[in-house]
Amino acid sequence: MAAFYERHALQLTRRVAHRARVPLQTVEDACQHAWMLLLRRPDVILDERGLTWLAVVATHEAWRATGRELPLDELPDPMLVAATAHMPGVDELLGDREELTALMRALAELKPAERTALYLQGLGYRYREIADITDATYTAVNRRITEGRARARRLARDRQSETARPS
Repeated sequence: MAAFYERHALQLTRRVAHRARVPLQTVEDACQHAWMLLLRRPDVILDERGLTWLAVVATHEAWRATGRELPLDELPDPMLVAATAHMPGVDELLGDREELTALMRALAELKPAERTALYLQGLGYRYREIADITDATYTAVNRRITEGRARARRLARDRQSETARPS
């Protein structure tokens, strides 16, 4: 972890400053917040994807700290890919590229509230924080994440079985 921090701390600060466009002190605070979350996330791999995860988390923290709204209505595909690539248990869910493609399409078909909750969880937010951000109850967030995961898996399996059937 120390070597990863040493290699990427400055690069992360630059990325977040460029994306968030907030004061430098806010950027530095947001980056430290992201590094602290990373310590609690053994599922995030310390490579380029891990750096991307850090940048997304820090950017969103910088926006939150300055009162800027998070772009929750439309989740761009790269952000969704980054978020879902780091969900706990994703290695077991994704055996190959076809499964990943099926899961990504399934996520796009989820209800907006489910997609948003899963996206925020993938960024490292806890259920209580997601509830605060989305102005929902803890129970609603729990239900959205649980049902969203189940629906995404089911849709992904259905898509795979459709492509596996001979025409």
